[in-house]
Amino acid sequence: MVLSVIILICRHDAEGVIKTLESIRKLNAEIIIYDTCHTPRLQETARVYQSQYQEGPWEGYERVRCKAAMLASHPWIL
Repeated sequence: MVLSVIILICRHDAEGVIKTLESIRKLNAEIIIYDTCHTPRLQETARVYQSQYQEGPWEGYERVRCKAAMLASHPWIL
């Protein structure tokens, strides 16, 4: 049973997200990738790592963080 959620907000750093996904791949957590740059590579990467992928506009860190958090299905967010 997954009890935690990891949200990765991406803005012009697909390589960083991929490295992060590789380092957390063994954690038992729901992973959400919130992409503000609409990167096709990240969409495919999300499928490979069995992560939820969501695109959205960059509206500043706080708004994007809140929107991404609303996608989580559990309250424990990292």
